[in-house]
Amino acid sequence: MRIVWIMLCLFLAACGPEPTGVPPGAQPGINTPSAKPTNVSTPAPKIEQAEQAITLAQQKFPELSAIKSAPANAIGATSNIWTISQPDGWNLVFWQGDGDCPAGCINNHYWYVSVSSGGDTTLVGEYVRAFDSAANTMQTRGQPLWGIPK
Repeated sequence: MRIVWIMLCLFLAACGPEPTGVPPGAQPGINTPSAKPTNVSTPAPKIEQAEQAITLAQQKFPELSAIKSAPANAIGATSNIWTISQPDGWNLVFWQGDGDCPAGCINNHYWYVSVSSGGDTTLVGEYVRAFDSAANTMQTRGQPLWGIPK
């Protein structure tokens, strides 16, 4: 019986104490590491309103940040934003004009941006129509999209 007891003691000593999760020499609750951080991604906020889509587009494309929506029936406006609802977001048209805007603006620049309800924001295209005084002609670049301008 004594031999069995000695062998059991040697076995327990070789196996060591039962693990507690506390590193050797550390005092539980004092200098033990806290729970392991988990990598949980926070979902992007769902874009539910056109105004949110506009804000997101202006943040992603700083050249659009000064463009504001014109009041209804405004005469002489130099900028505007059109929103076109889509099944999963919005198509946005940002317009900036200059040069005799009370008469309709001589130079016009349009940016076409798609924003999904999940927050994906893409510059789809641009259309520029501007007067070239050296050539005395209107120059265009790009093409209108989504029926704006007509």
